[in-house]
Amino acid sequence: MALIVGCGLQAIQQLSGINTSSPPQFSTDHRTDDINALLNVIASADEFIYIAVMDYEPAIVYSYPKKYWPVIDDALRTAAYEKGIEVRLLGSHWEHSPCDMRSFLESLGSWNVTGPKNGSIKTKYFVVPPLNDTQIPYTRVNHNKYMVTDKAAYVGTSNWSGDYFISTGGVSCIVKKPNITDPDSLSIPEELKLVFERDWDSRYTFDINTVEQPPYCHDNK
Repeated sequence: MALIVGCGLQAIQQLSGINTSSPPQFSTDHRTDDINALLNVIASADEFIYIAVMDYEPAIVYSYPKKYWPVIDDALRTAAYEKGIEVRLLGSHWEHSPCDMRSFLESLGSWNVTGPKNGSIKTKYFVVPPLNDTQIPYTRVNHNKYMVTDKAAYVGTSNWSGDYFISTGGVSCIVKKPNITDPDSLSIPEELKLVFERDWDSRYTFDINTVEQPPYCHDNK
């Protein structure tokens, strides 16, 4: 059985060592801020960090003017450079993808600095194809918001831009990989890793520079 060590869901608080939520103003006693929990999961990894998230923008985007917010971006680069960790980030691409998301993913994925332990960062797009001629608004997208490492799984409700962690309500669960593996069943982190690898190698996954920007992005240039 996996051990739940952090969760923002009241129903399983009795199993939780740490409860996580955002924004910080809403965090009660004994509840960890969501961004701190996310960063701790990144920092605790030793081998790999796999991320699947619908929107990835190291910025505060729902305010004027927009502000750069490299908190998560810096943590991922630090993990790859200083600890030699393999980082993979699978973003979702659909008609409502943020226009600047492509540039942020390209920047992160082009990271090829040779650090002390030869870590790596790779980024891709996951594209859900149209369903015949059916046009249902706000569908056909991988609405993921999770991360899995060799130590834990993080599943949240927030897209990865600054707004979701500093000014929007959200919760997350952290499931720690058990020290002793049950030969008859997989832990939640192990299962989530298989899900990520399935999507990463699927026919719906594409290199960032081979996917066109959403049509409305060109209108804004």
